[in-house]
Amino acid sequence: MRRNRPALLALFVIVTARTATAQALPGTEPWDDRGDATAAAAAMVDGIARFLDRELAASVERRQAKWKRDTSSPEAYAKSIEPNRQRFQKMLGLVEPRVAPVGLRYVSGPDSPAKVAETDRYSVYAVTWDVYSDVEAEGLLLEPKGQAKANVVAMADCDVTPEQFVGMAPGVEGDAQVARRLAESGCRVLVPTLLDRGTEFSGSPRVRFTNLTHREWIWRQAFETGRHPIGYEVESVRAAVDWFTREDQPDLPIGVMGHGEGGLIAFYAAACDPRIDATWVAGYFGPREGVWKEPIYRDVFGLLQEFGDAEIESLIVPRYLLIEASQHPQVTGPPPAVNGRSDAASGQIVTPGLPKVFAEGERSSKFWQKLEPREPVQLLFEASGNQVSSVRLSGLNSNGRTLAAYLEKLGVGLSEPGEPPSLAHSGDGADLRARQGRVVRRWQDHTQALLRVSELRRYELWKQADMKSPEAWAESTKPLRDKFWDEVIGRFPPASEPLEARTVKLYDEPKFVGYGVEIPVWKDVVASGVLLL
Repeated sequence: MRRNRPALLALFVIVTARTATAQALPGTEPWDDRGDATAAAAAMVDGIARFLDRELAASVERRQAKWKRDTSSPEAYAKSIEPNRQRFQKMLGLVEPRVAPVGLRYVSGPDSPAKVAETDRYSVYAVTWDVYSDVEAEGLLLEPKGQAKANVVAMADCDVTPEQFVGMAPGVEGDAQVARRLAESGCRVLVPTLLDRGTEFSGSPRVRFTNLTHREWIWRQAFETGRHPIGYEVESVRAAVDWFTREDQPDLPIGVMGHGEGGLIAFYAAACDPRIDATWVAGYFGPREGVWKEPIYRDVFGLLQEFGDAEIESLIVPRYLLIEASQHPQVTGPPPAVNGRSDAASGQIVTPGLPKVFAEGERSSKFWQKLEPREPVQLLFEASGNQVSSVRLSGLNSNGRTLAAYLEKLGVGLSEPGEPPSLAHSGDGADLRARQGRVVRRWQDHTQALLRVSELRRYELWKQADMKSPEAWAESTKPLRDKFWDEVIGRFPPASEPLEARTVKLYDEPKFVGYGVEIPVWKDVVASGVLLL
């Protein structure tokens, strides 16, 4: 659900006024406990918070009215949830055509050949691939030296580089270097570069820079266009799947996996794209009713009206989903303000206790438990009491059991681990930051281009308005009015409380009197302001 506390506050007017003798407007109840304007405002905010907390909790049951699941067969089930899948994609901003066919290119230069590392079982290449006509994704490709057995997109948390995930750079323990472990077992693996939580590219040298993370920097711009950085990265994964499934390639199983922010992208990509056969999500799964407390770049407008993690899981089954209850990335708040760079929103990421993970999984199983196969979802964890065990830097418990379970669903056997790949040439940290800068700028430029043509898109939308008469205008613009209400500002339910205003006289001037007015709207929510007569 959207962060509606600030939006809802905009509905109400609080005006500071001097204290006056309590006297109610005739026909209303006295507002004896108003206090000063600050107290009235604080009481209103507290009431709105209670109302929204109840709405978030109630959204869990209300979602089910938007689903008509048919579990009589896998085919019937897929057809019955397709409208939900389409609405989910629209929420993420997946409304533009991707490039077809997708081209993948090796990145090289005089001092940096495309092959950046290799072992006796696979080679590692720096690559880009098409997403939109003006956007390329960028990362590493691990190509087996024999025939590939499966195709996998693998993503660590956004603050872990592809090189760390492959084992080419320090920072991730060996048994959590999942990308190379997949390649050692014969998988072709594509490792995208995700928008990270750094801040150095969030701004413009012609204006100023901020302390927004790169994810928030793109989120703020994309939000205005109905797009989302999550949607952008999901489309990068789906473009990789397009490349895997091109006509001149053998038909191989397709998998996605990820941890933390990478787990979120893998989870959402599998929900959007039925071509993905097996999904492994680590460090991301649980109840989402507290998403408003998380970093703002995870906000998706209207999400909880129809989709929690359980509902998104039900878009993946009966395909295989492995949920690894491992440590989530730890985000304690916005990046600190440095050299005047500020403005980042608050938000935290914490690891949920296992009971919450189990409860969300149990809620989902009720949606598809009559569907074959009966066990499409597997939950693996290592725990002590109700908390997941301590895990290594990447947060993955990538022991043989977890990796083997995932590979089995791709029809691939687990091979013995080898040594990390040796570097064919050494790309320094500046090269990796430059790559992050390119990724940020591509999505920024794409979003800004959408903003520049948005007026033309609105013009096309408003062609349906009929200006022949006021009546024709009102009737023809009703769908646009509903669109604005539902998809832009958010529609709240009608007022539930009786129209019983409370008032107190605040002004008594020679030419007018003024009353503070409080009108109940919903339980705990009031509209308040000043009435001048």
